[in-house]
Amino acid sequence: MLWDTAFEIGCPRVDDQHRELVDMVGQLSSFNPAEISNKKLADVLRFLVGYTRYHFSAEEQFMFNIEYPHLEEHRKMHDQLIQDVNRILLNLRSGEKPDIAWLVKFLNEWVANHILEEDHKIGIFLKNKNLQIDEQKKFLEGEKARIISKLERLKDLFQKKLILIDDFREKRIEFLAESLLSIGLKYLRSFFELLDHLIEQKIIIEKEKARVAEEIFKKINLNEALKVIPEIEDRLFLLRIVQEFDLASLETIDKEKNDILKNL
Repeated sequence: MLWDTAFEIGCPRVDDQHRELVDMVGQLSSFNPAEISNKKLADVLRFLVGYTRYHFSAEEQFMFNIEYPHLEEHRKMHDQLIQDVNRILLNLRSGEKPDIAWLVKFLNEWVANHILEEDHKIGIFLKNKNLQIDEQKKFLEGEKARIISKLERLKDLFQKKLILIDDFREKRIEFLAESLLSIGLKYLRSFFELLDHLIEQKIIIEKEKARVAEEIFKKINLNEALKVIPEIEDRLFLLRIVQEFDLASLETIDKEKNDILKNL
């Protein structure tokens, strides 16, 4: 079995480990079945089990980091291979030598099929996720430009004395609150980062950020809002905003927070 670039999934660390795993199985294929002793075979298999444990751990951490939805199913496949090889090792200790040709074929097929089929799915998921992230960034940059442009337009109307100060302030609050509701609560964290940017640029003030938060939460139900936000970090951020601006009772916030943390 030889390494092929078709095995790559797009994560350099995992791809390098896959290459080493393929090389190990390839070395086992080079042994002369008639000459390999039980001890030699056991040494090779123990090393293979130790390395695959190390590799599987790294791969599973990678899947966790990118929020791969089939992590548990994938982990079971890893566990099954280690159990199968450990069973062969136990048989070796009792003097039962496996058919080397069968063993080599089994490992070659498992590694090739697992990497080409199951690990390849991780690569596809990662590419799609990166594309979504890029699209979201472009979308948010466009929204940021639109919001700043509208705020500058309101400022210009106020400076020309075409609208009163109260209208100027209220329209800014109303516009900002409607902007978040229009782009979606899943962008809540990015939206409040924009508000902080606007404060730094002296386009709005801190009190207006609080008013925007109040306006948003007049129009949404906290429990329902938490359901439409997919990421745990973003849901916790929503609760932080609610608590910071005293928009719900501490009892309600603690209950929602505990429900979120149960799913970690």
